[in-house]
Amino acid sequence: MEITHNAIITLYNFKQRTASEWSSACPKCGPGPKDTDRFRYWPEDGRYWCRKCGFFGWTDENNNSRYLGPETWQNAAESEKTPVWTEARQRLQEYRPDLTYHHRLNGEASLISDRWGLANSTIEGHKLGYCDRCPTYLESDSITIPYYWKEQLIHLQHRLLKPNGSGKYRPHMAGLSVAIFNADVLRGDFTDFVVIVEGAMKAMRLEQEGLPVVGIFSKNSWKDEWGTLLKRFETVFICLDPDAYTDAHALARRIAGFPVQVRVANPPVKPDDWFAKYGMGLGPFCQMLEQGRLYR
Repeated sequence: MEITHNAIITLYNFKQRTASEWSSACPKCGPGPKDTDRFRYWPEDGRYWCRKCGFFGWTDENNNSRYLGPETWQNAAESEKTPVWTEARQRLQEYRPDLTYHHRLNGEASLISDRWGLANSTIEGHKLGYCDRCPTYLESDSITIPYYWKEQLIHLQHRLLKPNGSGKYRPHMAGLSVAIFNADVLRGDFTDFVVIVEGAMKAMRLEQEGLPVVGIFSKNSWKDEWGTLLKRFETVFICLDPDAYTDAHALARRIAGFPVQVRVANPPVKPDDWFAKYGMGLGPFCQMLEQGRLYR
């Protein structure tokens, strides 16, 4: 049975968000909390992508009519058996859009500094860039944030400057799996500690204070296999936003299964706001980390 575009809207209960984007609960991983729409569909070019589980692809074409067939969802499990992100990452490394966008960054550097408190050295060091039209959300320009691992570009994130209710962050293309920002901090010899925060911007702001820090996509995006990367640290401090304290404890329990000491901090404000907005110092911040609940 062929399912036309009109049938997609009815069968999967898609809702139109913008002129070019539709959304629904994900047919693969289901609805999010409070029935949050995490599955995105762009009828113009037939792309679909789930912001939660990463399921993606393109619809087929029949008589100039694009459709999503039921077999698409039946074959979804295959994406878990093979690295579906490999092709997307290879395209990133081949075309290096991070460098293109970085070279386009001009006056936006002042915007980054004013909004997130990032120094020019941080902007240059992490090769932040500017895109006048986000490829996966054409209604907004964006600040581009590259993710590297062993000097290889593994993800390119767009921080929308005009989200308009669509979420603040988008990937450069479908098929890019979640990653750790500043992940190379996790390489090398044994050392005292590392801090885990939510979001690349927060990680960069804390890094400016001299802290070894990495950023995760969201409070629920941690992959258990990443735990092996933490074995070189004596202590892992989890410092998510104040409204994510319960999720931080859930993450701590998962990480504590590895031979590492884990502490969950309870910050009164967002970690980057601690420094950029409220001007509180590094000493009190480290004290707050040390007072976090201990998991072994």
